[in-house]
Amino acid sequence: MALDKSTIVRPVLRKETVPVETLGGDIILRQLTLSEMLKLGKERHTQDDEIAQVLAWCAIDAKGEPLLSLDEWQAWGASCLAESLQLYEVVIKLTGLEKKTTPTG
Repeated sequence: MALDKSTIVRPVLRKETVPVETLGGDIILRQLTLSEMLKLGKERHTQDDEIAQVLAWCAIDAKGEPLLSLDEWQAWGASCLAESLQLYEVVIKLTGLEKKTTPTG
């Protein structure tokens, strides 16, 4: 039987709330979308700001809007490297990518 648009199960991006003391509370991280994964894979060997880019895409507020810009994540990450890596790893886990694909692994 063919699927009907009204009865199809809609996909939902996985999310996780993570406490980030240096930002002053909890933030919501979501998995990468298909187009984000493809962009990331395509630019993997040339993109120096991969962690900040992933956080700019996937760290969101309660309305689903980006929490900080790429430049803001770059600045925050400069002083909070360990936390940046931890947040990045959460996104990678939510997305289902293998650890060996991360810049730290």
